Amino acid sequence: MAEHTVKVADDVGRIVADLAHAMGRTKKQVLREAVLVFADLHAKTVARGLEESRRRASAASGSLEGARVLAEAGGDPFELDLRERIRVLRREFVAVVDRYGAGEVRLIDETTNGPVSEKLRLLVVSDLTGPPWRHVEAAAELRRLLGAPVELIDATRLRLFAPDRLSAISQWAVPL
Repeated sequence: MAEHTVKVADDVGRIVADLAHAMGRTKKQVLREAVLVFADLHAKTVARGLEESRRRASAASGSLEGARVLAEAGGDPFELDLRERIRVLRREFVAVVDRYGAGEVRLIDETTNGPVSEKLRLLVVSDLTGPPWRHVEAAAELRRLLGAPVELIDATRLRLFAPDRLSAISQWAVPL
């Protein structure tokens, strides 16, 4: 593992040095353990931050390609097949799911390379500690957005009540 220099304020440096001396450890060990404990205490916040970073990066990377595909269709997303519609409307699509209390949207796609069936099946993860997951409203808004029937399957619920079914479904679930 590569090592990097970390700058800390003088008073923090003295505290770390005193702790390292008292505990018979190096300053690197003290800082490493402190960061690990801090990350563990704030695991939910860290996970949300990572998910938001992933979401922003994927939305930015697909926006130019989506704009090109939409322009080729004359600006009408309903002229595209469902797979292309999803790609073009991805940002709006993810925003709808987020607004209704879920995330980590994955397409359940048994065909992988062929056309997506006209009924869209999605695996989403709801947050048990957040606001209630309003899947019926989310499915209705996604149906209007995409012009196709949408079935939302909650991975959190399956993990709790039907883990075998989640395993079976997960093998076909691909990120949007």
